[in-house]
Amino acid sequence: MPAGKVLIAHFFGPFELLPQGYDAIREWMKDNKKIAAGVPYEIYITDPVDKNGKPVDPYKIQTDIVFPIR
Repeated sequence: MPAGKVLIAHFFGPFELLPQGYDAIREWMKDNKKIAAGVPYEIYITDPVDKNGKPVDPYKIQTDIVFPIR
């Protein structure tokens, strides 16, 4: 990946709600006159399953949504 500016949102919640995180970022970008400079991607910070194989509370799972911007 080439170097550049990015906007990162630390999203906490179930994967099914990720579109809300993307919508919030797009709204912020619009309000702050930022333009996407590439395809957004996700970084999964928290494992959705604990060390015992049990599901973690979905609202404690962190996913970083990364938007390259200019």
